[in-house]
Amino acid sequence: MSKPTPPTFLMGLTAALALTWAAFEWTSFEWSTARAAAFTSLPTDVLEVEVVPASVPVKPPPPPAPTTPPLVHPEPRPAPIGSGPLGPEPDPGFFSGWDDLFGPEPEPVFSSEPATLLVADHMPAFPECADVLDPDGERQCTEQRIIEHMQQCVEFPRHMRDAGIDGVVYLEYIIDEDGRVRNPRILKSPHTAFDGTTLECIEGLPVLQPGRQQGRPVRVQYTLPVRFSLH
Repeated sequence: MSKPTPPTFLMGLTAALALTWAAFEWTSFEWSTARAAAFTSLPTDVLEVEVVPASVPVKPPPPPAPTTPPLVHPEPRPAPIGSGPLGPEPDPGFFSGWDDLFGPEPEPVFSSEPATLLVADHMPAFPECADVLDPDGERQCTEQRIIEHMQQCVEFPRHMRDAGIDGVVYLEYIIDEDGRVRNPRILKSPHTAFDGTTLECIEGLPVLQPGRQQGRPVRVQYTLPVRFSLH
C-alpha cells in the first residue's frame, strides 16, 4: 500500500507549475509587444521605398597599345628609258635604197617675207597723221582718212538704187611692208554689184607709212565695213 503524498509537497509542485506558466506568458507578451512597437514606430514611406544601389562609374578600358607601323621597303627605282642594254645595231644595208626611192630629205625653208599681224607696235599711217608721241591719235587719224577716201570714191550702182537694194560690204586687205594695199578681197556682200567699186577704191588708197614691229616693217591686215545706204 502506497504512502500518501504530503500536502506540502503538492502545494510546492502547484506553485512551481504556476510560476513556470507565468514566466512563459510574460515572455510571449514582451516579445509580441516589442516587435509590434518596433514596426508601428517606423514611417510608412520607409517601408515602401525601393533601395537602389548607387551607380558606380565604370572605368573605361585602357587605350590600345600603339602599334608599330610596318616597315616599308621601297621598290628599287626603275632604270630610265634608254639606259638598258641596247639592241642590235641597225643594218646599214636595210636603209641604203631609201634615198633612191624617196629622194633626199628636203631642207627646211625659211620665209624671208615679213609677218602679217592684226596689231603692230606701230600701225600703218598716212604721212600727215604720223605722230610718234601719240600712237593712238595717229591710228585714229589714219582710220578716219581711209573712211573719207572710201566715201568719196565708192559709187552706188544705179540699178541697185533703182531696185531698192542696199547693205554693207565687208572688205579685207593688207598694208604691206612698203605701205601699199595688197590682196584685197570681199568677205561678205549683199550683192556682187557692190564688190567692183569697193575693191577699186581700196586699191586706189595712197601709199602709207608701213607698220613696224620691234623696229622692223611688217604687214598689217585690216577689215573694213563699207555701207551702201539708200537714205
